[in-house]
Amino acid sequence: MNKKSVRVMVNPGGTNEKFALSNLPNCTLLVHPQNAEIPALIAEGKADVMITETMEARRYVRDDARLAAPLLDDPFTKNHFGILMAKGDQDWLNYVNFFMEEKDMDGTLDKLEDQYIK
Repeated sequence: MNKKSVRVMVNPGGTNEKFALSNLPNCTLLVHPQNAEIPALIAEGKADVMITETMEARRYVRDDARLAAPLLDDPFTKNHFGILMAKGDQDWLNYVNFFMEEKDMDGTLDKLEDQYIK
């Protein structure tokens, strides 16, 4: 993919663009302002590849048969989503961290992904 002839489309300013800039310096990088429009543009041939999170890729291929996501089981990177909350309540932060770790360890997060994303 890291060739001038490969058109890689990303949304501006996020992790997708940062990944492309860091790892695909020789590609033709196309920045499109509306992330939600990119899958259809890929399907229409306006670009060759979209850099996106695996959770999004699963949904895009589920919703549009013209798309494929070959790296779902072996992605470039392993990302974790976080939670944004106000500073200052260490007890609440500890609780949230413990809760999320527990749900990851007991398989709940995988089950939710299977149910809602895959």
